[in-house]
Amino acid sequence: MELLPYEACGLLSGTNGKAETVWVIENVAQSPVAFEMNMEQVRRALQLIEEKKEELVGMYHSHPTAPPDPSEQDIVHANDLELAYLILSFAGKVPVMKGFHIRKKKVIPLSLDVIEDSYK
Repeated sequence: MELLPYEACGLLSGTNGKAETVWVIENVAQSPVAFEMNMEQVRRALQLIEEKKEELVGMYHSHPTAPPDPSEQDIVHANDLELAYLILSFAGKVPVMKGFHIRKKKVIPLSLDVIEDSYK
């Protein structure tokens, strides 16, 4: 919520397909309708993920005013078949998060198990 009205973005890493670490990455686009990750921060996060003996399991970004569904731009730019893509929407009174796999431009919803302690 700190980055509103702009989209926030970042990476998720963990083990056994479970996200355990959130890597906040600067949105260099500073836009309420798009994001572009700071590539130097991405490279550094990937180094640290490897050092932690974790693996990249997902990417996330927010939609400040839109539902938590992938936009055309999100689908076009999704290029990793194995990653989970999470979108957090602030469009309503209560934030809503959804997850997806995006394969060959096809959006496949994911079931998410969110542990409340991960927000503390």
